[in-house]
Amino acid sequence: VISAQPQDVMVCAGSEVTFNVVASITPPVTLTYQWQEFIGGMWQNLPGETNPTLTISNVTVSDNNREFRVNITSPNNCSTLSISAFLRIHLSAAMVCNNGLNIGLDQNCNLSGVIDMFLENTPNDQQFYEIIYSTAGGVIIDEADLKNFVGQQLVFSIRDICDNNSCWGTFNIEDYYAPIVECDDITISCLQADLMNLPLEDPNFLGRPDVIENCGTFDLYFSQLELGNSICSKSYIRRWVAVDQSGNTSPECIQTITVNPLSFADVF
Repeated sequence: VISAQPQDVMVCAGSEVTFNVVASITPPVTLTYQWQEFIGGMWQNLPGETNPTLTISNVTVSDNNREFRVNITSPNNCSTLSISAFLRIHLSAAMVCNNGLNIGLDQNCNLSGVIDMFLENTPNDQQFYEIIYSTAGGVIIDEADLKNFVGQQLVFSIRDICDNNSCWGTFNIEDYYAPIVECDDITISCLQADLMNLPLEDPNFLGRPDVIENCGTFDLYFSQLELGNSICSKSYIRRWVAVDQSGNTSPECIQTITVNPLSFADVF
């Protein structure tokens, strides 16, 4: 049984890479391994590569996109194939940074896919780049803290960790997601409201909604319509909206507070 499959490997040219597989069988039976490479449209055995680990030294750009898998065989000739894994080699390329970007945070208030936004036509995966964020005054900002700079212009610098090429640019952090207001309808007994003189009209006492806003502060607003003349016939209809620090306005949440009239059981 394979418990750990080979994984894609991404490295700089000149590195040594390893592909690993973990498989098990009940002792004292042992397994045999044969690594294979996809060459010319077919899988071919790699001579001498019969261990759980495949090692390739001093890789070059010509090794880019090589594909490997391992065939695992038990003593009764029952074979299991692993999934395939790719060798990705860094490709040297001129770096051109975009400038003056407006970049929106995702729903979790994080940046995602930033390399494709910051760099033009990069052939490499994001792991080959080091990104540093800072204020216009040069103060370094941790990526997790970018949500604290919504609406501000910041600076990014990118360094290719394989060949040390670099570039930089400016960007504005934006939040395009509106808050979400969750309000529930509430029903209360007339007898309870009357005896306790409950301030039903005060939303801070009864019915204040929950607001989901993952990217900073917000202001909560409401309007209220009061219906009925006596405490036992009153109802309140509230319309709630929340506005975040970027000016995004939530959909309206309508809430009804209802006072139930006295029943026969309440009186006797």
